[in-house]
Amino acid sequence: MTEEKQVGREVRKLVINVGPQHPSTHGPMDLIVTVEGETIVDVDVVLGYIHRGIEKLCELRNYFQIPTYLNRLCYVSGMFWEYGFVKAVEEIMDAKVPERGEWLRVIACELTRIASHLIWFSAFTADVGLMTLFPWGLRDRDRIIDLLEMMSGQRMTFGYFRVGGVRYDLPTNFDVYAEKAINYVEKHLEEYEKVIYNNPVFLARTVDICPVPASKAIDLGWTGPMLRASGVKRDLRRDEPYAAYEFLDFEIPVGKKGDTYDRVYVRLEEIKQSINIVRQALKRIPSGPYQTRSLLYPPPGIGYGWVEDSRGECGYMVVSDGTPKPYRVKIRSPAYIHVMSIPNVIKGSKIADLYAILGSFDPCLGEIDR
Repeated sequence: MTEEKQVGREVRKLVINVGPQHPSTHGPMDLIVTVEGETIVDVDVVLGYIHRGIEKLCELRNYFQIPTYLNRLCYVSGMFWEYGFVKAVEEIMDAKVPERGEWLRVIACELTRIASHLIWFSAFTADVGLMTLFPWGLRDRDRIIDLLEMMSGQRMTFGYFRVGGVRYDLPTNFDVYAEKAINYVEKHLEEYEKVIYNNPVFLARTVDICPVPASKAIDLGWTGPMLRASGVKRDLRRDEPYAAYEFLDFEIPVGKKGDTYDRVYVRLEEIKQSINIVRQALKRIPSGPYQTRSLLYPPPGIGYGWVEDSRGECGYMVVSDGTPKPYRVKIRSPAYIHVMSIPNVIKGSKIADLYAILGSFDPCLGEIDR
């Protein structure tokens, strides 16, 4: 405990360690929180508890070995982390992806977005005291994981993306199973909304809690749902379209205040939009090859591959020197940028709201401590 003197009164400040155990902070990171009474006056974010050196591991492996590491960056969004890397390599190689391969990538990514948002929603609602929704969200996510397993052969660490396309084509009757699964999830989204949006406890824990205006969100480098919750309609799938997104019709949900409530609202609406995208893709996917065989490794050059991950802009800068191994791999983690901005937005909030605020950021420590 530290003490400070102010004019006319004595001020006592208490320093509290929140974390680094997983139940406190959605992953092993340490928040050193300074409070005055119930009010947060300062926060220091300490990371590095699970650092695995994946960027350096990539520089010691052949290109075809690397995607196996990358889906471990965030096990709930593994498809995106494979996609960003192969996109960077394809830029260096000027590799062309068959049309069917592009549509398969869209389906894989949007199913992953649904699964990621569902597991986030399950954990977040538990943070604010709604324990019923925790098993509900995991139940629905399991239906989506079944589809990803049908596509890739794996339930979490997929190894599905390849330079020039994807590893497998769709199995027989995949569209039938997919329609049943997304119908199941869509039906239960209505139940989620009834439980939270009409719940005075949920509203008290989220409405007007840690609002972040659009100008500040932009200055902090926010992307993805965090930026859109602050009212900025920015989405790489629409603004800088890749794969087959330019042929799809979907909305971009945005919030009004950028508070904790809006960060919940945007992600739930994104689940609906991802369901819509998957339905369109399954109806419009063309026949033909799903991958193109290319050179074993790229020529010298630099590529940047980015995709709209479930947490924001997932990016890879890959430097090739013409050998079978990349010279340099640098990863842009959206969750890292969001977590490190916590001290800029949380001061003045109450300590009781810390867990709801942190949960609304959807941090994934695997991609942060890469």
